[in-house]
Amino acid sequence: MNGFDAEIYKMHDISGGLCTAWKREGYTFDGCIHWLVGSKPGTGYHRMWDKLGLVQGKTFISWEYYTQAVDERGAVFTAYTDPDRLEEHMSALDTEGGFFYRRA
Repeated sequence: MNGFDAEIYKMHDISGGLCTAWKREGYTFDGCIHWLVGSKPGTGYHRMWDKLGLVQGKTFISWEYYTQAVDERGAVFTAYTDPDRLEEHMSALDTEGGFFYRRA
């Protein structure tokens, strides 16, 4: 795209890497790029993506959160896009009976 010659080496017999999905215990985990870290203009990552030619002509939407997961008790983990809000949420869930708590 930017005029560079490149060689790609893969350990697997099909291409994809993290841009694939897999199933485990009845759930599908989609590892494709739906969230480009640093897409907000003015951030260091955005400047890098711009220099690499990845943001030109693209429309970015600033979502409140990236994804959610619910455990067997119904506790909800939300991966907020704001790091401070994510930290606050994870701290609140990391208590007895919370999403991350597991008895030994």
